[in-house]
Amino acid sequence: MPVRLRIILRIWVVTQCDASRASVGAVLRQDRPIAFHSQALKGKNLLMSTYEKEMLALVIAVRKWKHYLLGRKFIVRTDQKSLQYLWSQKIATEAQQKWLYKLMGLDFSIEYKKGSENKVVALYLGRDEVLKGLKDNIKLAQNKMKKRYDLKHRDKVFEVGSWVYVQLQPYRQISVSLRQNAKLAPRYYGPFRILECIGQVAYKLELPATSRIHPVFHVSKLKEKLGARISSQPQLPITIGEQEELGARLLAILDRQVRRNKTEVLIHWQGLPTSDATWEDLEAMKIQFPQYTLEDKGLFKKGGV
Repeated sequence: MPVRLRIILRIWVVTQCDASRASVGAVLRQDRPIAFHSQALKGKNLLMSTYEKEMLALVIAVRKWKHYLLGRKFIVRTDQKSLQYLWSQKIATEAQQKWLYKLMGLDFSIEYKKGSENKVVALYLGRDEVLKGLKDNIKLAQNKMKKRYDLKHRDKVFEVGSWVYVQLQPYRQISVSLRQNAKLAPRYYGPFRILECIGQVAYKLELPATSRIHPVFHVSKLKEKLGARISSQPQLPITIGEQEELGARLLAILDRQVRRNKTEVLIHWQGLPTSDATWEDLEAMKIQFPQYTLEDKGLFKKGGV
């Protein structure tokens, strides 16, 4: 059962205290709340009896605002009748003797008050318990998510000289919007041989001499090559920027069609095979590539023949 205390200083200043199973709170009042204090119970204090927690709540509250209480007569109100006989009861433990010593020199009396009337401290102390519960639940949820993630993922470690595939996204382009059929584009290129381990999470690969891609990749972008047979390497994208974005370059117009009253052209992108050509809106291409003539098949820059 929670412990609730209230200390009255010259009738017009009130300090309320409340000790629950795991924390202690206090409120300094003068017709209304003036100051608040809360403190969590740790270690052996969590194992104390209800009576000892009541005494501890009283001591913490009095010592917190001792500079207000010294030299004045005040009243401690509690919802546990046992504290009314604090000075006449037999000291049972060394801790109780230590607490009573801290209360010496103070002029106060203890009165009983129903716990249902001590709402301010109960609400204030309950707030801390709610916050603690929220933090515990968040931590529990984080641990569950980590455990679930770890079930399907493991740390990747590759040896120098082994072969891996590289995950690239050639359709994340700077000047062209995301293609509707981007899922059909190759996700991995290679395999390529590992030349060097850079730190713990990056590797340097042996890329073709014509490649203009930075040869160091994060481990999450690599996939192990299984088997001893090394197949031919698919052509890499022409260039990729800092955010894995490809600088889009038009190579040729392969075909044209009218769809939903809009003219579309089949674009052959530089650095990609013709099988990766995509249908694009003609007017959108004119805006994004004003330097090219896109009316007919083939591809001509303005001013060309």
